[in-house]
Amino acid sequence: MSFVVTKQEGNSSPLGSPTYSDSDDEKDYESNGINQKFPRLPSTRKLLAGGPLISKPHYLRECLDGMLLSSVDDNTTVISCILSAGSLIRSHPFASKELAIEFASALIHSEMPPSPDDTKVVAAKHDALVAIGTVAPAKVAPYLTGLLVDDVNCRNNLSSQLSFAQKSNILSAITDISCCLAADSPNKTLMTRATQEKLNNITNNEEDNLKTKRLIYHRNDFTRYAGIFFFPLASLVPTLADRLASGTAFFHQDDALLARLVATMATIYACCGYDSILPSMAKCMIEVVSGLRSHPEPAVRRSCLTSLGTVLTTTPSIYLDDLLISFTQLPQPLIRPHLVQVLPDVDISQLSVCGSMHSQLSPMTSSSLSQISKEMNLFQWLESSVRYEDDSECKILSSACLSILVGKFSNL
Repeated sequence: MSFVVTKQEGNSSPLGSPTYSDSDDEKDYESNGINQKFPRLPSTRKLLAGGPLISKPHYLRECLDGMLLSSVDDNTTVISCILSAGSLIRSHPFASKELAIEFASALIHSEMPPSPDDTKVVAAKHDALVAIGTVAPAKVAPYLTGLLVDDVNCRNNLSSQLSFAQKSNILSAITDISCCLAADSPNKTLMTRATQEKLNNITNNEEDNLKTKRLIYHRNDFTRYAGIFFFPLASLVPTLADRLASGTAFFHQDDALLARLVATMATIYACCGYDSILPSMAKCMIEVVSGLRSHPEPAVRRSCLTSLGTVLTTTPSIYLDDLLISFTQLPQPLIRPHLVQVLPDVDISQLSVCGSMHSQLSPMTSSSLSQISKEMNLFQWLESSVRYEDDSECKILSSACLSILVGKFSNL
């Protein structure tokens, strides 16, 4: 290594001694101000906290294969594919239909990868499952409901293939898929011939116009898929209700699942709009509510009352006559093997929360309400719940349902 003696003008030492510099020394990058003139370009790839640089997948198959990786070294790739799955599915709806079942299976059965932000990854998996169910409901709906049916029909929860969290995620996905299909599709006015004839004979009377408006309903694209979502879920209600009597070790999970199941059915019913299948769905909802009305779990009773209010507020008026028969003459309950007694000669127009039925109900304690409610129809059950229900939310919901019920039937 050679040394060169240089004399720097204006920068010499006080003693006039020369300054020695190494020939291999490089100029300082920071001192010349080059970094201010040419700043570094920002990276286009996202950086996960504590992980390497990763890029988003560009193809559906690439995204699907990335979610199925199980190695620890591929953790960042799995997270990137999960975060990008929802937007990628919506960007390629027609191509996603071919991989609908594969995507749904991967999103349900794949394990959650370790991540510094678990809530973001969980939300991304749910969003992707809703996206694939929205673009391909004819394939995804039977698959999701089939998983629940096969799992619930197992003899015990020890042989179950799905965890409680997975079953809850499936119900949440079905709820959001129903809402998305009902909201994204354009509404199409559907009127029967009798309705059209009545519209042609409209007078200037405001009362007649108000009654006519109740006969005009809207149909959306979800109605064609409502049956494949609704009725498989309805078939699970008796099985989950019977587990209460069998005394399984996981009955508390069955109660929570049953409450969410009834709420999901009510959401599907509300999203259905107007269709020929609506009367069958309405009767099924009444059967579910009447069968679970004396369930010991308050969450299940709250879900039933909420579903009952949904049926009363969203059912077209032309079906209210049939619903009146369902309320006064109960179908076969789901928990009890015998039919209940009905109250004859119910005056609907005079019925109220503080009306004539209070005199027909004998005083009772809250502990005996569940047993006595077996001998009541839905009218009597709602009023007795307003008076004797232990759960405050159930009492409020019962009062609201009874008020809606009286208002609906008094306008017929």
